[in-house]
Amino acid sequence: MQTVDVASSRFTEVDDLEILQLLDKARDRSAPATVVHKTMFSVVETTSWYPHVARYYFHPLLYDPRNDCFVLFIVLMLASVLPSAVWLMLDFVWWRGIVHVVLVLQFAGTFTAILHNTSHKKMSPYAALNGVVQYLLAPLLGQTWNTYYFHHVKHHHVEDNGPNDLSSTLRFQRDSFADFCQYFLRFLFFVALELPVYFIKRAQYWNAFATFGGEVASFTIAGLATNYNLFGGFFVFFIPLIIVRFGMMSGNWAQHSFIDPSDPKCNYKSSVTCVRHFYNKEAFNDGYHTSHHLNARRHWSEHPTHLIKELSTYYEKRPIVFQQLGFMNLWLLLMLHNYKRLAELYVHLGPESERPSESEIIALLKSRARAFTEQEVRHFYPTSPPQRTKVANRTE
Repeated sequence: MQTVDVASSRFTEVDDLEILQLLDKARDRSAPATVVHKTMFSVVETTSWYPHVARYYFHPLLYDPRNDCFVLFIVLMLASVLPSAVWLMLDFVWWRGIVHVVLVLQFAGTFTAILHNTSHKKMSPYAALNGVVQYLLAPLLGQTWNTYYFHHVKHHHVEDNGPNDLSSTLRFQRDSFADFCQYFLRFLFFVALELPVYFIKRAQYWNAFATFGGEVASFTIAGLATNYNLFGGFFVFFIPLIIVRFGMMSGNWAQHSFIDPSDPKCNYKSSVTCVRHFYNKEAFNDGYHTSHHLNARRHWSEHPTHLIKELSTYYEKRPIVFQQLGFMNLWLLLMLHNYKRLAELYVHLGPESERPSESEIIALLKSRARAFTEQEVRHFYPTSPPQRTKVANRTE
């Protein structure tokens, strides 16, 4: 990839591929951890015309010009996913239905990352552009109206993977496929009811109304589309919804899969960081999940820089960091109980002389992947009501 003149394009980031070299320099103290800014989507952004298009057409639409890549992908999705969906609804053909789902999957990770970032910090002063993401593209890419924002921003980051978090991993054995199935199916079938109830209990009535209303409206549209064209509606709305919700929940499971049993409230010790993987290119540094939980409004381009600058704190807190691993891969390795491979990809942030052995890393990972007992939950979260479920009452 080529270095981009920051004056020409403010869309820059720390090249994730160099993160380990920078970590080495920071550990050794032998040289300053100089940050090299490079482009993320080199195919488009290294063209001679892109900086001018971004500056004159994209930047005026945005609060933060570093997000011009969001507009680029919105344009690409409007030019591909939207017409493909309309064509399928008007004239369904099986092979085009399959191609459409593949197309959606190509964009789903990036779109969800755009939705994620724009939920935390509004993208544009223009409501129409924000609405394109939240209401036009969202149902075509596996999201229902309002649910992501209210679940992730108003709920998940408030509860912070604690026991009242509907997507909390605390009470689950994180290398158990059976536990994951319970976790995923609960979200898939009951989030439309459980999330509004959560808000009602806290007298957040608008949040409850917006969440439930968004779910009802989205499924009504999908139902009407399916009534008009059974297979078209199924391929355009329901298949993406199931796949994307599986992706979100398996991703959240992996992001909070290794929790320190002695300090589950510490963000360093309850969330995972993944570096040096193409997923960070596709999803705007989403692999830096610890940095995100430490500051949910930190710009996505600043996550690698934060890791470098705060390396001593990371080393002190002992977070779990992997290289060459994305969250879906992490989830799969957990389901396969492949701790040996996880140990190979584990990144030790301290001096090499202190690096733990493979068996010690495996023991650490297994200790942090186990389910919390109800007694432990009450100890760390004394105001949390008990969960009367099979998983919650596990005693091993």
